[in-house]
Amino acid sequence: MSGSERVPKQTPANMLEEWKQCISLLDKFEDRLDGVRRYGFTFIAGLLSADALLGQVNGTVIPVTVKLVVLLMAAFLILILRVLDRNYQLSQRAIGDRARRLEVELGMSLEKEYFDKYVQEKMWEYTLALYYGFEAVILLLGLAVTWGNVPLGILAASGPIVAVAIIRSIEPKKKKSAQPRLVPGAFDGPSPDT
Repeated sequence: MSGSERVPKQTPANMLEEWKQCISLLDKFEDRLDGVRRYGFTFIAGLLSADALLGQVNGTVIPVTVKLVVLLMAAFLILILRVLDRNYQLSQRAIGDRARRLEVELGMSLEKEYFDKYVQEKMWEYTLALYYGFEAVILLLGLAVTWGNVPLGILAASGPIVAVAIIRSIEPKKKKSAQPRLVPGAFDGPSPDT
């Protein structure tokens, strides 16, 4: 933008329209995030079904190496799902921050109340528990599948352990302040001016 262009003055009507757009965008991102989680977790749950991994197909034993590859793929898919999830959440945070700033100007509090409840209930912990729970299931299945074979057992355990380490690395670090910083979430921390 050049210095000669004028930025239109924010009027209450403009701010209200922008707030409505923010809420609409938050809703769209929440729908997308819900779809990513639903289809991702369904796919991974199917991949991890005990019958498919530990059972036999028409009397034919599935080789341990094939089961191990499937488990490692599932660990990697959970990691990819978490990265996508985090990307959507960061977008939601930026939009939510803007909506809360507009609410202050407009004397509204819908987004702020939602955010406060989110912080109070620590909702981000439930989301993380899902990812860590799936990785734990993969770890246990990997150890069960490779029981007695130490080298394969180490390989089976390494996939979920590395995935959890990477998932933890993309989460914001907790601050030692009185105000909790959300890890992770659609709104992972108060905006600077709230």
